[in-house]
Amino acid sequence: MPDYISQNKKLLRDNAVEFQLSFGVPLHRFMHPLLGFDIVSFDEFIVTPNGMSTHDNLKQKFGEDALALIERLIA
Repeated sequence: MPDYISQNKKLLRDNAVEFQLSFGVPLHRFMHPLLGFDIVSFDEFIVTPNGMSTHDNLKQKFGEDALALIERLIA
């Protein structure tokens, strides 16, 4: 199994509970074993307004901890 698939599966395992608590939906909804975290679908889910960055929207709506979680998932 390619290393990135293992890494994506580990990200899913390690962050599933925190993601569910932070956003009220399962992480696997946005996590693909080959492609990783789907930030575009997630951005649509959190309804980022036009002209606002996902970063700023996350920080404003969900706080620093949720922002740090997403940063870990896309790193």
